[in-house]
Amino acid sequence: MFNLPCSPDCESCTLVKDGYYIVGTVCVVAGLIMLLAYIKPIVQRLERYPKQMWRLNSDK
Repeated sequence: MFNLPCSPDCESCTLVKDGYYIVGTVCVVAGLIMLLAYIKPIVQRLERYPKQMWRLNSDK
């Protein structure tokens, strides 16, 4: 049985929910949306650049 904080007359009980799992789920969903909608297209665009653009010149 659950120990719920009840009123003295035991006619009503209050259930308080913790937001830990709600916040965790929202953060995971937001991260997936950001990965698919923002990060992945940027990475794909950067991968199309030729290798010469990625190399550093060390001719000093």
